[in-house]
Amino acid sequence: MKRRLLLALLSTLPLALSAATEKPRPWVLSGRVVNTEGKPVAGARILLDSTLLYNSNTFVRTGRDGRYRIDIPRMYASPWHAYAEMETTYHGRRYRFDLHPENPDDFVGQTGAIRNFRWTLTGEKTGRLYGRYGGSLYIDPEVMSNIDRSDVEVTLTPDGPLIDGSKGQVLRRRVGSGGGEFHEVPDLPIGRYKITARLVSANRPLVLKLRSGGNYVRELTIDFEPEGGAPSHCKNCVQLLMNYPQ
Repeated sequence: MKRRLLLALLSTLPLALSAATEKPRPWVLSGRVVNTEGKPVAGARILLDSTLLYNSNTFVRTGRDGRYRIDIPRMYASPWHAYAEMETTYHGRRYRFDLHPENPDDFVGQTGAIRNFRWTLTGEKTGRLYGRYGGSLYIDPEVMSNIDRSDVEVTLTPDGPLIDGSKGQVLRRRVGSGGGEFHEVPDLPIGRYKITARLVSANRPLVLKLRSGGNYVRELTIDFEPEGGAPSHCKNCVQLLMNYPQ
């Protein structure tokens, strides 16, 4: 535990040192993007967007060192906001992630700004973004089964590394908890999992299947669907049905 905490603290040093030593330059937006381990991310997309003028934006991509620079247009007397996103492939699927800003505040061109970003797998988004960085599991009872969702606990066991290459851990969550919708298990680190479910009050196992089809099984291997991916058409989510074993 102490070793993991030390590594987590050390991984924040690149952004912290960058913020402490760099100074903003007038009419320049610059910064750096790092992954969950604090290593530079090449090819991340940085968007500079006017908070007042419609469709007045520009973007660049980070270099191999994770750094970027955008010259702020001088023709617009407007506050600006910086966004960042990245894409990565995992088990044959292409995922897009909003990146967490070190400083989510708006800024003006005259002073310039430094905005650093980090890829994070879970947590609340900040600034002008909303939602959570993690994926969502939606689970509903089979028709006429009368299963009480609030009495259902799911166990998710990582089946290999998570999307960022980390080991992951076994997760046990109640459906509808954690600030999600009534049939949601929110803010899960994207990965491939083996999932089981049970009724807590009766300690009774349930069977699961994908909403898109397949057979009910006691243990189901799941992958999150990327944004716009068929058949769920949602962003980084899994949709399941549950039933009593026959």
